[in-house]
Amino acid sequence: MISKKFALVVCVLLVLLILGAVVAFFMLMQLQAETVQSSREQWRSENISRSDFSATQNRSPFEVQEIGRYTPVFENMGDETPKDIIYLHIVQILERHDDWTYIRTFKGDKWIYANWLPQELHIEDVPSFNQQELGLLTGCEIVALAMIINRHVEVDVFDLVDEMPLSDDPWLGFRGDPFSPGGFTILPPALLEMTERHIGSAIDMTGASIEDIHAQLAIDRPVLAWLRGMYGFNVHVITLTGFNQNGFFYNDPWLGSVDNFIPYDYFLAMWEDPIQDLRLNRIYPQRMALSY
Repeated sequence: MISKKFALVVCVLLVLLILGAVVAFFMLMQLQAETVQSSREQWRSENISRSDFSATQNRSPFEVQEIGRYTPVFENMGDETPKDIIYLHIVQILERHDDWTYIRTFKGDKWIYANWLPQELHIEDVPSFNQQELGLLTGCEIVALAMIINRHVEVDVFDLVDEMPLSDDPWLGFRGDPFSPGGFTILPPALLEMTERHIGSAIDMTGASIEDIHAQLAIDRPVLAWLRGMYGFNVHVITLTGFNQNGFFYNDPWLGSVDNFIPYDYFLAMWEDPIQDLRLNRIYPQRMALSY
């Protein structure tokens, strides 16, 4: 009897030990998954923090933004009325308040009237590439990025494709094959590093406003915009090159064309429509954009 009881106790202990090992294994896997997710969120947070644009209303202080030419502005001379036009080399936009913008110049910090933007602006030296001719059927993001990179330094589009990070998570890299119709997308944070490597700066403008894009274009910086529904695509990226009172001028990777025009209401309808990721069961933020 003793041996039978002993054998029964041993069996129970073995079962408990096995159950404990199984539970510990699944707990370890869960912990590892949470660690990976935490690392991804930290990576994303660190990269997004490199931009002063966010989904919040507070965008101050602003990213240092060099202007290569003198810009006509109305200077605030001490009251609420814009005074004489002066020409300043703006080196940093520090703060915005109502109709005024606080700027840093080579002549000191000044408040200027916010409506210093021109009524119409067009950056004309942005090259264009045709993703269909290149065989990049779902590679609009890297083709659009190639446009602004090649404005500064000549780089083959296929070399940029090879540099582009790949990942099942679009926050970290392109998911799928950009040469295949089944490719998905790559989001702004994952393109910051290579943009900065080639141009010297990179800004994730996700959450920015139309006015923020205007200001970026006014300092001679084209902007990539992620749109949902253009040409029926879940995601399509275009390169904004200018604006007027009615809409934006842009280069289109799908057609390889320049001097296209998109009205603001049409642009906002696609820019504010969140991109859905059915595979990861995610909805990505509205107003995704990238500049430098």
